[in-house]
Amino acid sequence: MEPISHDELMQRAKEGSVTVLDVRPPAEYAAGHLPGTVNIPLAELEKHLAEFDPEHEIVAYFRGPYASSAGPAVTYALGSKLTSNQLKPVVGWINVGGILRGSPLVDHYSRWPRSIILNVATWWNDWSSRNIKSMSTAQSRKRFATLSLPSHITIVNYLGIPVSGSISRYSQDKYPILQEMGPNDGLTLITDAIAPNSVSIISLGTDHFFAEDPDINLKTVAAIKAILRHIENQQIR
Repeated sequence: MEPISHDELMQRAKEGSVTVLDVRPPAEYAAGHLPGTVNIPLAELEKHLAEFDPEHEIVAYFRGPYASSAGPAVTYALGSKLTSNQLKPVVGWINVGGILRGSPLVDHYSRWPRSIILNVATWWNDWSSRNIKSMSTAQSRKRFATLSLPSHITIVNYLGIPVSGSISRYSQDKYPILQEMGPNDGLTLITDAIAPNSVSIISLGTDHFFAEDPDINLKTVAAIKAILRHIENQQIR
């Protein structure tokens, strides 16, 4: 993946030929975002998609602390919630470490007596208990099995695959719990973060918490640019 400038990507957005859609919550968007992007929070995406021209290209992206939980939400929206007409403008999705089929960590801490830790953490951080429970592998995999993602949407997974000695401070206590289940990124199994009919970009030596990567913004822009080039090549053919 070659580094590119923000300006090179955003030029197309300024020209009006593509809309780069940031679906993170307003607070995170305000804290930092790519110039020229349009912010529509994920919860409001359905009602706003109808406002876009069906012939206009849209690339949606998200990252940061909301990316993990946004992955399943985007998958559900694309695979079940939105109508075919609402999906026409959507041409690409960058899945940055989304927990698409749940996290075994939720299962682990939902069992007594570890559930006490989860309940305290949920209360302390003002999390939604219902949302946390929905990230269990049983609920997530059952929900995921019913979805069918549109074939016209180009999906790129950006996956962190840690190696020995590369676990960040955020994953140090989580990675060992999942280790016996198979390759994981410190929060979910690698295979459970891959969307169907997609391609994957691997970040070797990185775990689930991409905020530790100083080049994550640059890599996100490069991934968006790669999607746009792929779509252009497909249209030429």
